[in-house]
Amino acid sequence: DKSDMDAVIELGQKLHETLEPLFMRRMKHELCNNGGDLAGLPKKIIHKTEEVMPLPQKIAYAQVIERARNETSNRATALKVIGQLRDVSLYPDIASLDERHIDKINPAKIINSSARLKATFTELVKIATRNEKALIFSESRKMQKILKVIIEKVFNINVPTPINGEMNAEYRQKIVDKFNAETGFAVLVLSPLAAGVGLNIASANHVIHLSRHWNPAKEDQATDRAYRIGQTKDVEVCIPMAVHPDFGENGTFDKKL
Repeated sequence: DKSDMDAVIELGQKLHETLEPLFMRRMKHELCNNGGDLAGLPKKIIHKTEEVMPLPQKIAYAQVIERARNETSNRATALKVIGQLRDVSLYPDIASLDERHIDKINPAKIINSSARLKATFTELVKIATRNEKALIFSESRKMQKILKVIIEKVFNINVPTPINGEMNAEYRQKIVDKFNAETGFAVLVLSPLAAGVGLNIASANHVIHLSRHWNPAKEDQATDRAYRIGQTKDVEVCIPMAVHPDFGENGTFDKKL
């Protein structure tokens, strides 16, 4: 409640006052211009791109809702339903897709089944036309693998192994160094969690959050792999959103998140 929050804030202030002679903490907002951009850096432009769900995604989303309405409501059920809505909003067949056959998938079929993927690939076409680089963040390791395959097929480029928790720090840095050294259009797929510490990928000036982290601070950390010292171009951050017209203005998972 409010009294508890007040106590937490007061405790934080006391801790700050006690440690101030020994530690200096730089807050990002203290380094920013009035417009919210870091002093000395180009602009960070964030745009949310709403895309209506294709028919297969609409049907899958509505089915999750219908099943939930017919089940006995409890906390566990609610959390399960939220997880299902999160998955379907990313790609309706993400749960059933067999990872062993990802190399054989039809890119057009995958892209045209997902509102977020349609918006993402529309954005990638623009980035490719401008001969620039993009970072795509997704928590789903299965989707990371899907992205690597379909981006390679659509754009006829090599996409590095996705950076996630399965990769050790030394190999991760080698991938980043090679990506930074390349010229022209390139795409790097990452987990927002694995990319939270120490990675400087300022050679990319486009960031796409294909699936968003629950914690906005983690999302900001991921974005700042590109928006950091050394960046010379405006950084464009795209947040693709899947919307379902049958559930109202704010009735879908992406809008609520």
